[in-house]
Amino acid sequence: MTAGRLARDERDGIQAVMFDMDGLLVDTEPLWLEVETEIVARLGSTWSHADQAELLGGSLAKSVSYMLGKVRAIGDGGRARA
Repeated sequence: MTAGRLARDERDGIQAVMFDMDGLLVDTEPLWLEVETEIVARLGSTWSHADQAELLGGSLAKSVSYMLGKVRAIGDGGRARA
């Protein structure tokens, strides 16, 4: 590689970034289920595969809101808060 080529590469910076959001490269769903289950258990509720499926592909904000909703419902004797 010539000095001119190296200088141009450094100036161009990052050419691409790849995100694996669908589990093609690494299947993280089993780990995420384990973490969700532990978090919700610490907050006094339970977590199921159906709960995980409800949030699949969603944002972290949606996941937190859903989890807190489950915990609040249990804390209210099964009655959801308004």
